[in-house]
Amino acid sequence: MTVSKEHIKQELDNLNEQQLEEVADLITSIKFRTQAIEKTPKKRLSEFYGVLHTTIAYPSKEAIRQIVGETLAQKNSTEKS
Repeated sequence: MTVSKEHIKQELDNLNEQQLEEVADLITSIKFRTQAIEKTPKKRLSEFYGVLHTTIAYPSKEAIRQIVGETLAQKNSTEKS
């Protein structure tokens, strides 16, 4: 939906005081969210490697693929029954 500034200005002229306050609150909220998003530094997934300590060893990719395959096969066989 394309909205022009002129259209918004015309709509604002038709609002009462309470509605204008709600619009002002919405604008403040949008600015705050935008500001918070812009200040959040972007990180790569690789930067998190080793950050989370574990009590168990993670399996390899191949082991995970095997587990997922077996689980899906088992799920499919029970659904067909």
